[in-house]
Amino acid sequence: MIAKASTDEDMDIDSCTTEVLIERVGWRPRFIANSMITIRDAVEPAFVVRVVESSSSGLLDNLPAEILHMVFNLLDLRSLSGFARVSYGGRATIASFPPYRDLIKHAYPALVALGRTGLVTSHSIASLYHAMRSEKCVACQEFGPFLFLPTSERCCYVCLHRIRSFRLITAAMCRKCFGLTAKDLCQIPSLRSIPGTYSVGHTTTQKRRIKLFSLKHAETLGIAKYGSAEALRAFTITQSLGKLTNLDVHEVAWLTGDPATIGSDANIGTDRFCGMGSTIFPALKGDNLTERGIWCLGCYINFLNFSKSNILDSETKSLLSRPDLFGRTDPYFRLRDLEHQARSEADLINHFRVCKGAKNLLRGLEPGAEASKNWI
Repeated sequence: MIAKASTDEDMDIDSCTTEVLIERVGWRPRFIANSMITIRDAVEPAFVVRVVESSSSGLLDNLPAEILHMVFNLLDLRSLSGFARVSYGGRATIASFPPYRDLIKHAYPALVALGRTGLVTSHSIASLYHAMRSEKCVACQEFGPFLFLPTSERCCYVCLHRIRSFRLITAAMCRKCFGLTAKDLCQIPSLRSIPGTYSVGHTTTQKRRIKLFSLKHAETLGIAKYGSAEALRAFTITQSLGKLTNLDVHEVAWLTGDPATIGSDANIGTDRFCGMGSTIFPALKGDNLTERGIWCLGCYINFLNFSKSNILDSETKSLLSRPDLFGRTDPYFRLRDLEHQARSEADLINHFRVCKGAKNLLRGLEPGAEASKNWI
């Protein structure tokens, strides 16, 4: 049971168990989960190890497990899987390696996504395991239920749409923004898109596989090529003074971080590859407890009510009293972002205490709201 509060206002929350609260006021919307790479046909491999006394891993058998694990942390998933196929002894050693074992057990669809996009060799097992053991979006520090595959960073839905470093760009745009040639791009990981329909910020359909690059990687490579961020900026300005079309100029300005494009939703460049580089990624807490994130149905109600009436009640005004990470105060965008924000179970329970929509749902003041829930 949740600890009792001293106010009558929170009595509905305090009289319910965590499970009941989440069942009534939490949801996992399909329109968010299906907005990016979704692997439905992944079959987790079984860790069945045949014990054979004569099986050997060669000289590696002489090393203590601690040293082997330090080496394994530096390897990528494909290399570890290859080592596991060398012998029964190698398979047993890999099966006892916690990062590999836990990633296979709890995040196998994400590993399949890495393989199908061609990024499985781009990250060490240690970097992927670190991302799984954390739960915060690297940009806003809110709960991040997704993994951005090119950089193996945890992220949330809002930041996937608004943060430049979570963008994917083509080789042509790498050249326009950062002056990178095809030879330069061989130095950074490339992603092969998976055909399908994606929807982060807006909806787009990709019918064929194309090669894409992380804007973050491309910008870092551009700075290294030109010697400094200032020199790279000078190149971009030269490009914009006659070598780019009018349509390209605005997109390049946003992608390269031109100050004039910061702080407004209207200035966000259209993301033609939204969601093609991200997938659901659980957070591992303890040995077997995972968090996938839960969304607040009350925030969804708050956003719908404001969209219809354009009126804010005092509680919602208090919730929006401070500007967000991007300096915005417009209640429409703030409420929309809250609707899209996932939370851990503990954070969600605390959020219910300050969310007017959640309180109304618990008190039965929003009849029929639960019927609109669309769980994943």
